[in-house]
Amino acid sequence: MGISNPLISIIIPFRNREKYIQRSLASFRRIKYRPIELIFVDNASEDKSREFVEHFLHDIVGKGVATILLTEPTIGACKARNCGLHAAHGDFVYFFDDDDEISADFLDDALPYLHNNDIVAAPTLMIFPTGVAKVRYTSFSDRVRDQILTGMLSTQSMLLRKSALISAGEWNEKLPKWNDWELGVRLLKKGLKTTWLKKSYHRIHQHPDSLTGPSLGTTYPLLQPALFAVSSLPLTSSERRALAAKELILSRELEKAGEKQQSSAIKTRNLKLYPSLFLLSCYLRLIDRGAWRFYRTFWL
Repeated sequence: MGISNPLISIIIPFRNREKYIQRSLASFRRIKYRPIELIFVDNASEDKSREFVEHFLHDIVGKGVATILLTEPTIGACKARNCGLHAAHGDFVYFFDDDDEISADFLDDALPYLHNNDIVAAPTLMIFPTGVAKVRYTSFSDRVRDQILTGMLSTQSMLLRKSALISAGEWNEKLPKWNDWELGVRLLKKGLKTTWLKKSYHRIHQHPDSLTGPSLGTTYPLLQPALFAVSSLPLTSSERRALAAKELILSRELEKAGEKQQSSAIKTRNLKLYPSLFLLSCYLRLIDRGAWRFYRTFWL
């Protein structure tokens, strides 16, 4: 591999992941791209996670791999990610979670597109507890309204030019959930040049302890700060309508979770703002699945 390849900093916060992190560490050994900088951020771990990371770093150092181990005592994924970002030496940064498996060839496949883009993105492969694998949907788009509706830009799906991320405001440390969704909106609002790889990469494991977490119905209060943050951005009318559609879809999830009063309030508010979304509301009641596809067909 040529010496002109840009340094890519991979930032991995971890907290109490001794059950999963060795699986992730094994996947980092398989990365082909060089040079890379692995930045691990211990986010106040109380188990053996740090011990596993220290052993891994001692073993992998050299051969085009630089390593950094940091400590961020304030608990929070975004706080830890920004800690790693501030220490990164690479022109490009890539964030990964501590319980998933990185693809060996993602960085190599992204390399031809780095010079002319601020974001190189790709779909990810979701692994469910049953072992079923499913490619996460993406519209292969750089439109803000698509990010609002589908959350196509997620933590592990985007390789970022560091200067562009810093210019966009870094990770929002006030958001406990959907912080990557909100960041994706901000990045695209900046008009950053984006390209999508069509192949799916990485194995993103879904389990009760994962950052993606349990059902939306049980975590809605943690999503509200992200929804408010996006609503506070200078969105266009079509982007605000997409946000209303997103909330309608969420209201259906809340209804199925038994939160009927909260669901009704969200539905009433958004239909009052956008009466044309009544058809989407009916679709959610009758069919439910594929609501985002239905919305994109008739309103985008």
